[in-house]
Amino acid sequence: MPETDTDSLTDVAERLFGAIECGDIAAVAQLFSPTVAVWKSGDVRDNDHARSVKIINWFITTTTDRRYEILDRQLFGGGF
Repeated sequence: MPETDTDSLTDVAERLFGAIECGDIAAVAQLFSPTVAVWKSGDVRDNDHARSVKIINWFITTTTDRRYEILDRQLFGGGF
């Protein structure tokens, strides 16, 4: 993957998780592509944009303190 793609994906990842930590659901919705496909443990299918934003909104509204520590981030063509 070209370095510029890696830099762009890393930037989006940092902004996305920063928005979640700050509780900025509008930024999360904007950072998710309209064609996003999000998978989480326990799902039998990917979640689309609306469902993914709804899940993150639930997480933000039911937690008071959010912090992400990157232990391993896998980048691939078009996502992370």
